[in-house]
Amino acid sequence: SAASTIFAVGKSQPAWTKIIPKPRKISRMTDNIIWQGKFDGKFEDKAYAEQVWNNHIEEVKDGLPADRLLVFQVKDGWGSLCAFLNLPIPDEAFPRVNDTAQFHEMIKGMNRMAHVPWIAGGVLIAAAIAAYLAFQ
Repeated sequence: SAASTIFAVGKSQPAWTKIIPKPRKISRMTDNIIWQGKFDGKFEDKAYAEQVWNNHIEEVKDGLPADRLLVFQVKDGWGSLCAFLNLPIPDEAFPRVNDTAQFHEMIKGMNRMAHVPWIAGGVLIAAAIAAYLAFQ
């Protein structure tokens, strides 16, 4: 799912947004730590990425006592999480955010943002032409 969500968002980030300090820092951090770091620049190699992920999961499991570790799947909802934490199950539905559909909407928005410099440039050119013609 990471390939069609967080990785896809990073790949669809318009190049011009990387001149803005905060998006540039986030992009560099994500690339250095995750895509180039953890996945050695080979995230698009599915077999390699899955092996890196499975190794990571095993390292985490090996580093914690079993009674202090919950291997949790979001699709499981409140049940196992609340049991592990010894808390009652809330009356509200389990929150589901950042699902694939939401990421795809974000990607569509980012793809539209790629055109902003061209639109803004066209508006400026049209305004300049209109101003020139108005004073002729």
